[in-house]
Amino acid sequence: MKVPVEAHKLFGVNLTVTGSLQRVDDTFRLILNLVDAKNLRQLNSAVIDVKAVDVSALQEKSVTQLLAMLDLELNPGTRKVIEAGTTSVAGAYQFYLEGRGYLQRYENTENVDAAISLFKLSVKEDSLYALAHAGLGEAYWRKYENLKDVRWVELATRECEQAYGLNSDLAPVNVILGMIHAGTGRYEEAVQNFQRALKSDPTNAAAYRGLARAYEAQKLLGKAESTYKRAIELKPDYWAGYNELGTFYYRHERYQEAASQFQQVVRLTPDNYRGYNNLGAIYYLLERWKDAREMFEKSFSLHSSYSVASNLGTLYFIEGKYADATRRYESALIINNSDYLIWGNLASAYYWTPGERQKAQNYYHRAIDLAEEQRKINPHDADVISDLAGYYAMTGDSESALSLLQQSLEMSPNDAQIMYRAGTTYEQLGERENAIYWIIKAMESGYSKSEIEHQPELRKLLADARFKDMVKNKN
Repeated sequence: MKVPVEAHKLFGVNLTVTGSLQRVDDTFRLILNLVDAKNLRQLNSAVIDVKAVDVSALQEKSVTQLLAMLDLELNPGTRKVIEAGTTSVAGAYQFYLEGRGYLQRYENTENVDAAISLFKLSVKEDSLYALAHAGLGEAYWRKYENLKDVRWVELATRECEQAYGLNSDLAPVNVILGMIHAGTGRYEEAVQNFQRALKSDPTNAAAYRGLARAYEAQKLLGKAESTYKRAIELKPDYWAGYNELGTFYYRHERYQEAASQFQQVVRLTPDNYRGYNNLGAIYYLLERWKDAREMFEKSFSLHSSYSVASNLGTLYFIEGKYADATRRYESALIINNSDYLIWGNLASAYYWTPGERQKAQNYYHRAIDLAEEQRKINPHDADVISDLAGYYAMTGDSESALSLLQQSLEMSPNDAQIMYRAGTTYEQLGERENAIYWIIKAMESGYSKSEIEHQPELRKLLADARFKDMVKNKN
């Protein structure tokens, strides 16, 4: 009976539901218990039996029975949400439920792979099951998000459009299609999808998380933050809400608030490598390098992620241990070679490794090729565009660098990270005054001073009397 006690301690709940599911011959038996979370007294219980061929009815019956135990009545709108999109094929429903379970921890590639397999089985059982197609679309999209391999985008889009064609009113279908629209730069359409989802299911936390991200992309930061918080209110025990709010704070240089959210992630899911990795990234920006390394190593021990391997390389990089950094970046590429950022990091490490500068050029060109693929997926992603500007500058293509740099600044004029990249790109192009201007702007906007002070490409700029005078005057 640990769960009720922990729920009471962590979230202040008064009542909890526990239970078990058993299969006896051709029947599923679900036992529900309503428990007083504070003193562990069982207040009520119920037994629900359904035939295995009708397992999809278990969801509705369990909700109805639980409401009866609470002496509550289900309103017609909520009943419609519960009943929507069901399938009469028992096997399809069972595979779908299992797939949804794996996607709750979508940060793990193995879970996503398992979900893909299960959703495929669900679709095979019932090709007209819209939720199964939507689930498969989400799993493909999570695969893309995890690995940055663009081939998964087309698969995700195809499945979600098929789901939408089968039933355009389902909240989960609109949520997942909204995720894809937001991720491909179609922000207005994404907002419409998420709002459509919330119209049919006003308590859908995933829709609020997606809507918040779309608002953020539209620079509606106040609406975005409040919407992220609303998602957490609806599912306070789910790690993803805190993770996404923490990432929002990170993107807007609110590092201490970001750290608080990522600490919630690891508290709720102590085996979540992404939570430790994100927390380490914040400690890195706060120059808490020892703590950052501890978090990255903890993260890597839980899951051998390429992004964590890269972050460990970055710690070596800022310490001036460029050869060690190259080895870490190369180990990241062994795990996954589809993310342009790792190629760009490796190129930078070779650029600053004595005697290896020429080797860096090949890696910059590889980073450019992959980043251009990402730009095709989302032409409105200012981060990708500003990264590309920096890579083109490093390969001597000043025309492309300046054009892309201007685009990124026009797209995100108030983004401190874009300002910082503008400064480093101008410095590489030999435009010191512009470089100083944008580095100062980045610092004023809250960008990590530690990050700026430990970048080798900015050493000469930081020593420039004009930069020192501007900093002094600003203070």
